[in-house]
Amino acid sequence: MKSAAREKALATRRGLPLEERVRLSEIIQNSVLNLEEYREAEIIICYMPIKNEVDTLQIIKTALEEKKRIALPRVNRKTGSIEIYEIENLDEDLEEGSFGIREPKRNESRRLKYSDIDLVLVPGVAFDCHGSRIGYGGGHYDWLLKRTNATKIALAYEVQISCEDLPCEPHHDVCVDKIVTETRVIKCGGEVK
Repeated sequence: MKSAAREKALATRRGLPLEERVRLSEIIQNSVLNLEEYREAEIIICYMPIKNEVDTLQIIKTALEEKKRIALPRVNRKTGSIEIYEIENLDEDLEEGSFGIREPKRNESRRLKYSDIDLVLVPGVAFDCHGSRIGYGGGHYDWLLKRTNATKIALAYEVQISCEDLPCEPHHDVCVDKIVTETRVIKCGGEVK
């Protein structure tokens, strides 16, 4: 059931023309930059977009200019866990990592604790209005989200929002607190289902 919902959502997102994704990503990123949670956050985990996800580069660049601390996830393939490292430069501090995603270089002096984080910007394939999300199936983001009390905000195109409850796995799937789309900011429950 979950894999069928994932495939349907991926097909819908792929159906958005490139120009439209660029335009909508810009709107979504501007909305995030105007959120109180963003303005108050000192340390933010962001993601590097893949597979037609909402872009985050404007957020990352703006946050760095505003002297906020930005961290990106790095998948530890041996353990399936996510390590988070602070970056200061998009060109110098990243390398190709797991699954072809640009990840921060491993640098223990820049590794952060989950308890340090104020805000996590979360990718996903599909979401419902309760904050449930479906990712790509690896469980990496759920692993990370379970380990931080930071505010969790998903970035999604409106076509990724399901009117029906998404199938969730009890004790595995972590809900987000808010979802930002090009048309609205959805306040969710934020609880673990």
